[in-house]
Amino acid sequence: MVFKYYPGAKVAIIGAGVSGLVTAKECLEEGLLPTVYEARPYIGGQWHYEEPDPLTGETFSSVYDSVVSNTCALRSQFSDFPMDPAEYPDYPTHQDYLRYLHEYVAHFGLERHILLNTEVLSCEKIPGCKWRVKTGTSEDEFGALFVCTGKESVPYMPEVTGVELFEGRVIHSHVYRQPSVYAGRRVAIVGFGSSAVDIASEVSVHAESCHLITQRGGWVLPRYVNGRLVESLQSRLAEYVLPRCVLNMAYELTHRLVTGEMHPALKPNHRLLEANPVVSNTFLDHIRSRRITPHRASVERFTESKIVLSNGESLEVDEVIFCTGYNVTMPIISEDTYRGEKPNSIHLYRLVSPPSEDTLFFLGLVEFTGPIHPTVELQARWAVASLIGRLHLPSREKMQREIRKAERQQQKMFVNSRRHTIAVPALRYMETLADDLEVKPNLPKLVRRYILSRHPLDGLSIVNYYYIGMITSAPYRLFGHGEKHELAEATILRMARYGDEFSETEEVLLAADGAVWNATKDK
Repeated sequence: MVFKYYPGAKVAIIGAGVSGLVTAKECLEEGLLPTVYEARPYIGGQWHYEEPDPLTGETFSSVYDSVVSNTCALRSQFSDFPMDPAEYPDYPTHQDYLRYLHEYVAHFGLERHILLNTEVLSCEKIPGCKWRVKTGTSEDEFGALFVCTGKESVPYMPEVTGVELFEGRVIHSHVYRQPSVYAGRRVAIVGFGSSAVDIASEVSVHAESCHLITQRGGWVLPRYVNGRLVESLQSRLAEYVLPRCVLNMAYELTHRLVTGEMHPALKPNHRLLEANPVVSNTFLDHIRSRRITPHRASVERFTESKIVLSNGESLEVDEVIFCTGYNVTMPIISEDTYRGEKPNSIHLYRLVSPPSEDTLFFLGLVEFTGPIHPTVELQARWAVASLIGRLHLPSREKMQREIRKAERQQQKMFVNSRRHTIAVPALRYMETLADDLEVKPNLPKLVRRYILSRHPLDGLSIVNYYYIGMITSAPYRLFGHGEKHELAEATILRMARYGDEFSETEEVLLAADGAVWNATKDK
């Protein structure tokens, strides 16, 4: 299929969560006319809290009441729409981030392009280089399709012998909401991702007993180290210069110095960068105070009142919460377009584009330690640039080779699990997309603009922050197509100086940018 690019060309976006919203904005920036389909009556995707349906127990959102982002605001913000540190905490709650998304929609005038309460039933390719999108009440044709439904909609529940015999309650963390309902109960939590650790930490305060069952263990990071955000320990220079094995050693040593020895049942059998660490300030304290009892095992079978573990232990429990992740699946479109050979894997160039389709893109199907939001923004910029021909993709044969190469690298770098079939090294992946887009800064560019041609102290601060400071997305707006270098510079300088509110320059530039977008919207 060949996309015929012209101002106002129609494209379809499925989903009004983070990836759908940022894709709509990038489409508008290039003169395309997006229609964003959202099945729910609201935007925000997983960030919108909702109670499960009282009749069916089903829910779209996986957000529970106490959810706080595992990545700090400085890293979770979009590159051209920074979060005001005076308005947002270091680690935003789900309410904070949903508010930010509403502000993003208003700033870039996205409201009129979003169709709420409009569930897409199917998307199919039709003659004439078009995609037909069918909803419950209508159908329309578009020149391109962006699937932004994410990877956290269909919970994965492992099949365990005897579960039908169990007289207690078994749920997936997807429908968990409040810890108080577990008061006085005996609870088992299965898994060791962020949800498992969060839920165990808060349920243990209310429950009679709380068990955490993990096959592999894992690394638990605090949110702060010596009063600084834990993410500030990472830098581009370290990631560029040091081999991965040295980075693992450095991060693991820091972990031991900060957290001390971990419980034997939790000690991971993998290196820190080989799986997603979890972030918690309270979990290890609950382990040490014995509010949470960890078990290195899997659930082998259920009886009427117990779960039997693979290590031979039997636990009397009333409640079991499986925190076992999600199935990567998109029922609105053929699996042939995205599915890889391994279970729960995908086969996409740059984890975005099927080699066989020039006008179909998948966003948000990526897993790594770091903020998903600016990464999805880069994916959106990459996908739109590819669609309109500004970014020229290699031949299909070369894309297939690159996908297979990336799959081999993934298998070497990460643990073998369902979750990590779509895992990538965070910075390397972002820099690859930025390289393709020609928006990645480099030392000659930085020196020419910021050391040789402007106030040297400010220039040195920008260059220093890029290499030594926290890894953020603002630098991807310094150069190249889509640059907003004045705003990016102001944001970087504020972050470099630990500013606790927007600078006057940021406020002026954001107000001017919003006025331009709203003037365009009113035409």
